[in-house]
Amino acid sequence: MTASSHRPRSQTVGVLERGGVTARSIVVGLLLSVGLSVCIPYVDLFLSCTFMGGQHLPPGAVFLLLVLVLVINPLLRAVGKRAGFSRRELLTIYCMLLFSTLVPGHGAENVFMSVVVAPHYYATAANKWRELFFDYIPSWLTPHSPAAIRYFYEGLPPGRPIPYGEWMPTLAAWGVLTLLAYGLMMLLSVILARQWVDYEKLSFPLVALPLEMTSGADDPGRSGTFFHDRLMWLGFGIVVFVQLLAGLHFYYPAFPGFKLEYDFSRIFREQPLRAVGWVPGNIYPSVIGVSFLLRSEVSFSLWFFYWFTKLQRLVAYLVGYRSGVVRTFSGDPAWLGLQPPGGQFAYLALSLWAGRRYFGLLWRRAVAGAPAAGNEPLSPRWTLLGLLIVVSGMLTWLNAAGASLGAAAYLVAYYIVLCTVLSKVVCESGLLFVQSYNSPLDMLRLAVGTRNVAARDLTISTFFEWSFMIDQRAFIMPSFLQSAKIAAVGGLDHHRLLWGLVAATALSLGICYYMNLRLLYTYGGLACDPWFVKGAGPGGFNRLQGMLANPTPGPSAQALAGLATGFILTLVIFRLRGLFLWFPFHPVGFIMMQTYPMHRLWFSILIAWVVKVVITRYGGHKAVLRANSFFLGVIFGDIVMMVAWLVVDAITQTHGHFLLPS
Repeated sequence: MTASSHRPRSQTVGVLERGGVTARSIVVGLLLSVGLSVCIPYVDLFLSCTFMGGQHLPPGAVFLLLVLVLVINPLLRAVGKRAGFSRRELLTIYCMLLFSTLVPGHGAENVFMSVVVAPHYYATAANKWRELFFDYIPSWLTPHSPAAIRYFYEGLPPGRPIPYGEWMPTLAAWGVLTLLAYGLMMLLSVILARQWVDYEKLSFPLVALPLEMTSGADDPGRSGTFFHDRLMWLGFGIVVFVQLLAGLHFYYPAFPGFKLEYDFSRIFREQPLRAVGWVPGNIYPSVIGVSFLLRSEVSFSLWFFYWFTKLQRLVAYLVGYRSGVVRTFSGDPAWLGLQPPGGQFAYLALSLWAGRRYFGLLWRRAVAGAPAAGNEPLSPRWTLLGLLIVVSGMLTWLNAAGASLGAAAYLVAYYIVLCTVLSKVVCESGLLFVQSYNSPLDMLRLAVGTRNVAARDLTISTFFEWSFMIDQRAFIMPSFLQSAKIAAVGGLDHHRLLWGLVAATALSLGICYYMNLRLLYTYGGLACDPWFVKGAGPGGFNRLQGMLANPTPGPSAQALAGLATGFILTLVIFRLRGLFLWFPFHPVGFIMMQTYPMHRLWFSILIAWVVKVVITRYGGHKAVLRANSFFLGVIFGDIVMMVAWLVVDAITQTHGHFLLPS
């Protein structure tokens, strides 16, 4: 069962003429983008509570959509029957808000700010960073003022102005690269959207809630819409009650509340079971709600392959395979750690093969100069030409920074692979946030060796990798694709919508640069989100130090075996799915099995899968369709409580209160 196989009520009416992207919807979307771009850095970076901009169903965007539907629209209609926002206008605004929440949020490309200052702040005589790689850092890549760098971490003394001037060359340089990366993701999405939306018909479970919330906007008195559904309100009420008590327990530990976090690692304290490693168990109502909308094979595979990883660890320990093991940067054995990357390469190859006819037609139309057809936002020729321009721009930027053309091409190609694969994962699985388990430098170290790689290439690669790829979490390419799905279902003019998304992205980027610097220098980076400053900052350079001080000689047989195993297993899973309708596995579970998101989300996904299996067995298909309303209410209620507690957190200056994964 998917969000597309159960078409929400809002999708059953059919798509009429394209439109809805009005001037006032764009203006409202931009005004709300300004507000979000100011608030989200405060919540995500300083308070480090539930990330408003760190998931692909962002609480800020959903809550503002709720306000527009239930508060603003009734007020406007009281003035005049046609004064309220139409459903298409509401969907246009929501799509713009997807970008104005993710661009300034946790896990976005603005993490470069902590990466570029970290070498100067953390360099010591003991780690020898200055001797190892400082000569390869161009002057425009980072700020250099000792005072600007120190106060970035420790906060400004009273009366001292924020050193915006010291940052301007660096912000300009990285802003160009970021906009090129955004352009790359936009154009890749334009190419892939029709294949994934119209031909492969991916489920896009994360668009179900906004589509349902706006289902009655054009006829507010009509019964049977989202806000008239009693089962939805039941799910909403249960989650609000649970999260209300859990939040009160967080603030007042003596207050009774529901336990939503478990540590199953305690079960595996003794050897050999201890070999399975860290096993957290978190209950996230919104994850349960989204996972219920998935096809059972997808939700089953997500939690099953998480435990498949644990089983491999246990078997390796039992057979004594512990000594002489080559390890990834994260500490896992290479034969295991490189299985997901191998699976990702196979997953991408399979996606390209599945769309070979469409991509061939797109190329022929581009060569012939055919105009945009249907609801395509750009013509094929302009899309491919734009793709060539942004890729060339990224290569030029990296080369100007000091990377060889070969290293630059490797980094950009790897970035394209990760963006494409992780975007499809979001569209198929509805994971609220995603990360890759591998990195281009780790792959280079294990599968090729770093002895013959220039130190300059390794240095510039570290800056790019840790600024753009280590914590992609909620990057914006899936938002382009979700917007394409919403445009297809809601009847929006995709061309006009795309330019609204571009405007919201550019505006949010500029504001978040200003807000991040203001917060970091006002409070001091060391008092802000630990991962943003202490993790992503020096983390890559600690690894770079090891690669430069102890270069690896050549390819690791264990690493190559892991890559080959992952590649082959993904092909086998895909093939068996085509041969046998009963085959219960989906490759998306395999390629995500060792990632941080799965550590945090597997238990909630398991709960949703079990509930759906029980309802299917005893209630049948109709019961599952009816239950979808309940679980949409679960998602809705959880998001409302996230925002409610964030308001309380902001008022009380509380840090570290998470209703979704940190």
